[in-house]
Amino acid sequence: MNNKKRTGSSLTAMITACIFILILAVFGKSVQAAGLLKPVNGNQSTISIRSHNVKVVINNGYARTEVDQVFFNRGDSDLEAIYTFPLPREASLSELSLLINGQEVVGEVLEKKQAKEIYQEQKTKGKQTALAEKDDYKTFDVSVSPVIANDHTRVRLVYYQPLKIDLNIGRYLYPLAEGGVDEEKIAFWSVDSDVEEAFSFDLILKSTQPVKDLRMPGYT
Repeated sequence: MNNKKRTGSSLTAMITACIFILILAVFGKSVQAAGLLKPVNGNQSTISIRSHNVKVVINNGYARTEVDQVFFNRGDSDLEAIYTFPLPREASLSELSLLINGQEVVGEVLEKKQAKEIYQEQKTKGKQTALAEKDDYKTFDVSVSPVIANDHTRVRLVYYQPLKIDLNIGRYLYPLAEGGVDEEKIAFWSVDSDVEEAFSFDLILKSTQPVKDLRMPGYT
């Protein structure tokens, strides 16, 4: 059986087991972005989010999520910034790349000590670099340098995760707002996370078992 369901946020589902519930954790009227790029100097208004595009493939209980975001530095000087993304606790980061000044920079997830040493060495040499660290709350912090003035910076990441299916009900959650239990980190990331131009979310659901329904709370 093949059915298709679409929402105003460009949600497309090709259903081929049960009931799957899709949840986009959106708060407020405007579309927000889970991935944030914030200047190290704390200037919250310098970097804006131009676009946020998500592609998800759920294949028999495993999900591949690809996130593509474009940021714009409205300031007159290059910046060092930190990109953060709340990865699901059971997920594993597969790919991370950044497009800075027209050049692709491939980020690598390393142990914190090793990653910091490599990042500082590359930064000293004036090279474009990215550093990814995983903290205790399952978010990834990526140091990005430089974020070019009056130019775009593109961040792309891919992660995989197993989905829990309980009583024939599967659930996939994509957070659209930064959260956690670390109050200091929450205060640090208290920035304008609205997407200025385009947001899209595309989902393909594959299953060897019949899917009875696909539900997205808040959408019909």
